[in-house]
Amino acid sequence: MTDETVIRWSNGRFEEVARPEWWAFELATSFTGDAPSREGMGHSVFGEEHVQQVESRELTQRRGWMVAFDCVYDSRIVWAPTAADYLDLLTTRVPAFLSLPDRNVAASLQVISETLIAYARHGQGEHVSRMDGRSDIDRRQERERQHAQRPAGRAAPASLSLVQPVPGAPR
Repeated sequence: MTDETVIRWSNGRFEEVARPEWWAFELATSFTGDAPSREGMGHSVFGEEHVQQVESRELTQRRGWMVAFDCVYDSRIVWAPTAADYLDLLTTRVPAFLSLPDRNVAASLQVISETLIAYARHGQGEHVSRMDGRSDIDRRQERERQHAQRPAGRAAPASLSLVQPVPGAPR
């Protein structure tokens, strides 16, 4: 992400889009509350301050919502342009972000993405790792694909072998 782009949550996915011309004003006033236009605007805070927190503010002129994902190491602001997008983000990604172990926001969003991909491919189940969001099924298929692509007669490197020799055991 650059200064000319913002992260937008729309239609169930994160997108990097060109920064709207009104973004600087909204960013400057959304989380400070300095603007008189903030009176009566929606505001929500979830999580623990200075640890892992999500704060959202309704934007002026029906431009949507700004949602700040904050943790110890990082902070990202996501724009949800419609009420439907905001509710989807609030009910699906915010709880997932808050339930992740303490890590930076980009890594947390990556884990959420990997989890969604695994769920879309294989459905709900215990095969999805809670630490990195990757599917055990995908890992197994990747190992099988690598094994199939290996030239015949060539042994797998010891680091890739699933069975390690036991020291002192007969061969």
